Amino acid sequence: MTIQIRRDSATNWASENPVLAAGQPGLEEDTGKIKYGNGSTPWNSLDYFRNKTKKHFGVTVEAPTTSDNIRFGFVDDASLITKTVVTVRGSSTPSITVDIRHGVDRRAVGAALLTAPLASNEAANNAESTGHITSSFDNPNLAPNSYIWLEIVGISGTVDAVEIVLFYDEE
Repeated sequence: MTIQIRRDSATNWASENPVLAAGQPGLEEDTGKIKYGNGSTPWNSLDYFRNKTKKHFGVTVEAPTTSDNIRFGFVDDASLITKTVVTVRGSSTPSITVDIRHGVDRRAVGAALLTAPLASNEAANNAESTGHITSSFDNPNLAPNSYIWLEIVGISGTVDAVEIVLFYDEE
């Protein structure tokens, strides 16, 4: 049995603008991009197939100060932030408040991930917090070629280190 995918050049697909059957793939041979039909939408109105990739990056800041402004990520493609984990380590009831920001111009103010900065604390001395996990955001969409940075806006107690891990899906 032979399975053949419908294929043509991007130019021919655009000029012909066919309606693919539901689930039928169409390959642009010159670009390598694929679209899947739904049985009713013409080619030019279909989105290209993109296999979303789950990714993450993080940073550990030793002996943080409220003047810290640290770039810890960059995305090439449009992405969606899905979760952050902020963990603090220290003594004397350590607590830290951070503002995670993003934008294509690192010199600009950028967009705040949340309207209010994230706070993480640990009640036990000389311990590491289990982490403040957040999965609901005010501004989670990252434009292509965006920087992600961390601004430390508040510290109380003795904070030895803070670790931030940011999870995202490439769109």
